Amino acid sequence: MKRSACGPLLRSQLNSETLASMTNPYQTPATQSADHAPPPKKFGLAISLLLTAITALVLSFVAPNFRSVFSAFDAELPWWSSMVLNGYLASWLLPVAVVAAWFGWPKPHQQSAIALTIGAVSFLVVLPLCLLALYLPIFNLGAAT
Repeated sequence: MKRSACGPLLRSQLNSETLASMTNPYQTPATQSADHAPPPKKFGLAISLLLTAITALVLSFVAPNFRSVFSAFDAELPWWSSMVLNGYLASWLLPVAVVAAWFGWPKPHQQSAIALTIGAVSFLVVLPLCLLALYLPIFNLGAAT
């Protein structure tokens, strides 16, 4: 009988957790434990909370300043701009949505992806659209003159 270059894997080289999780010695432990997903990474939660908090903070500081500017214009605001001006505090529901998705998502291995999706959408889509809505009346006044 020939011996391989690596030699056989001895039972003493395997840890007890690996041995306990193995039911078929011809499969690797990783393929056997595919049903047991690893715990979700907290990094996704932290990044998502940061992105949604930045979105909410920017809107909370910028929108009230635009309200005073628009009152000086004495012009009719587009509905999109008035929605942002009247509902900018609702952006604080974005971090709440991240936490709710994190703890309420039924599949633990998808929690990080869902939280990161909410954070990325809020920062890359919601924030620019709201800022565009705030600048829209200024663009309209500039185009009219």
